[in-house]
Amino acid sequence: MKNLKYLILIFCLLLNFFVQKAYSQDSSCGFEDLNPQSSLAGFSGLKFFDENLTCNPLTLKCNFVLIRRDDGTGNFDPNSQLWSEWENLMNYHLEHIQDVAMCSTGYPLDSKVRVSIEMHTIDNTAAWDWYAKANADNFPSSIRPFKYLCPRFNSNWNALEDAMKSFEQNHFGEINFFFTDNGELVELLENHISNGTEPTTRYINRFEQYKIDNSPCGNCGDIAGGCSLYPQDYFSQLSENSYVITQRYSDYLIRNNFHEIWFPPFANETPETLWSWSFYENALLFLHEMGHNIIETDHHNSCNQLMTSVWYNKSSYITKEHLERIHKNLATKDLHNAVDCSKLNNVCPVQVVSNEIITEPMSVFGDLIINEGVTLTVKSSLFFS
Repeated sequence: MKNLKYLILIFCLLLNFFVQKAYSQDSSCGFEDLNPQSSLAGFSGLKFFDENLTCNPLTLKCNFVLIRRDDGTGNFDPNSQLWSEWENLMNYHLEHIQDVAMCSTGYPLDSKVRVSIEMHTIDNTAAWDWYAKANADNFPSSIRPFKYLCPRFNSNWNALEDAMKSFEQNHFGEINFFFTDNGELVELLENHISNGTEPTTRYINRFEQYKIDNSPCGNCGDIAGGCSLYPQDYFSQLSENSYVITQRYSDYLIRNNFHEIWFPPFANETPETLWSWSFYENALLFLHEMGHNIIETDHHNSCNQLMTSVWYNKSSYITKEHLERIHKNLATKDLHNAVDCSKLNNVCPVQVVSNEIITEPMSVFGDLIINEGVTLTVKSSLFFS
């Protein structure tokens, strides 16, 4: 009976998740058009993740940075319980990875990684409002405005870039989620809420309107929900393991106040129900963007993976190969700075399973186990906790 209840719970969560996808604001990922390059060579004789070992997870220091108007409005309350709830849900997914398509064995599986979220705010209108910047730049409506979601790729949104760089250097090496929004949409919603009125129709920005009027139109449409970068080399001083997340606050206002206008098929549902769907989706969005960075990978559309670009098929599924990459990158890339060294207690070891010559620096957060008959030659720095 216990197993049956567990299966029913998972089914209900997935049902809610899949049903609401077709009606949500675009929360897809802008990473796919950036054509990033990856380097995963080296350390082939080491095993960084072993599903059969009993050990404690690594904890990643994550900053959720709410960029707001100059007067401190226009985004979530940094003291809201939402953040601890999102942290709990993200960690639940990381501890209980589900293979809903049954593509592998051994699942549910623990990733041996957790997140710890700390809240911050930046009051800077010019770095908050992507839509105002796109309009000021006269950016063509016929092109998806990913450059305002991924400012480090072919963009001149200096206000956001400068705000990110300043924060990154003050929180060196940590993982950062920067939350922006569409100022025109937020203002419209706030005014209606303040006045006790309702919009007569759903808001549509000019990028989405162009797609409606010209579909199919190739690379056109609304902004995506998130974007991220690959990690850097071990000693990098860039500290750019950061992700931009947009229009989550406006989505929150819509679902809690005007869901019957934005989502007519669900007009009879409660605002709490509409928001619960988005709440669940956002936790996967956060993990997805972090996945590009810590897995060092683009999109993978098989088996309902966390890293799929087919958003309505997304689940918490992370392959074992990608779990190995996560732990390898946390040890051998600049991501090592994000590991909370105050929480290293019986964490998982690195195993030397075949002859290996280490020529690049790496961190060892737990034990380093050299299997019998195997030779390890070290020609670079090893940093032990």
